[in-house]
Amino acid sequence: MGQNLVEHWQNIYQAKDTTKVGWHQERPQISLDFIAKSKVSPEDPIIDVGGGVFFSGI
Repeated sequence: MGQNLVEHWQNIYQAKDTTKVGWHQERPQISLDFIAKSKVSPEDPIIDVGGGVFFSGI
């Protein structure tokens, strides 16, 4: 990883329209399946890491 990874993403965001480099998933099925298999209570707090806000939510 290291510097090569940093340079890679810097190049991506410099070369492309930043509103076009995000990732969106209407239904996060893998996360939902994992949550269902974990058998947590509906009241238990959980976090889907990487499920943050992108430009459309700012």
